[in-house]
Amino acid sequence: MKWVNIKNSNTFRVLFIGFLILLLLIPMGMVESLIADRGHLYRQASSEITASWGKEQLIMGPVLTLPYVRTFPNKSGWSAEQKNKHLQPEDMTVNTTIETQIRYRGIYKVPVYTADVQISGKFNLLEPKNNNTKKSHLQLNDGIIRIPVQGSRALKKPIKFLWDNEEIILSPEGDVTESDRIIFTAKLPTHLLDINKSHKFQYFMTLAGSELFSFLSSSKHTSIAIKSNWESPSFYGRHLPTKREISSEGFTAS
Repeated sequence: MKWVNIKNSNTFRVLFIGFLILLLLIPMGMVESLIADRGHLYRQASSEITASWGKEQLIMGPVLTLPYVRTFPNKSGWSAEQKNKHLQPEDMTVNTTIETQIRYRGIYKVPVYTADVQISGKFNLLEPKNNNTKKSHLQLNDGIIRIPVQGSRALKKPIKFLWDNEEIILSPEGDVTESDRIIFTAKLPTHLLDINKSHKFQYFMTLAGSELFSFLSSSKHTSIAIKSNWESPSFYGRHLPTKREISSEGFTAS
């Protein structure tokens, strides 16, 4: 009778439920440990693949650097100071085709991509009338174009760069501000720089990357169009696509 009374008591029921909860925590802890181990192994596999294939890519557009001499009055007459003027494109259009594929490391699948990027636009060297340019003299014989790329390993083909329809050969340099970034540079011939007109540029890149593909607008007016076979894209940033279509065959966005 006493054992029956104990089993029917509320205290026994509470203790028994607590025992069952503690018993169930053991397999739950084992499952959580397995999930954590699998997550660590996936991150390790993903890191190994992306390190050799290519990491996330950021498209920033070209920068034109022109040295100039600024003169200003002082007590003894006039002084001169040499500086660099960094110009960004007036307009820029980016057309990108991204082809995704799956790479395997053991049981883990890591998506990567190859992006064909075509960028075109124009630079306007003529400064606004309200800018004090009379005391600034641009040195057109020392103009340098710079194109940043997130890692030389990601570049699958040499960059073909055109300035006013004339091909310019680029050379890679390290970026002192970003260890994983390569700056492709070229000195523009003097006959291709005219202070009184806009200059058109165009270049093509094939990049290998993973995880992210993003853009940093470096011009006053930027138009971006993307086409890809990836079925589940996620868009982020301050400016989301104004048009996008997603289907089982991929997506387009602009």
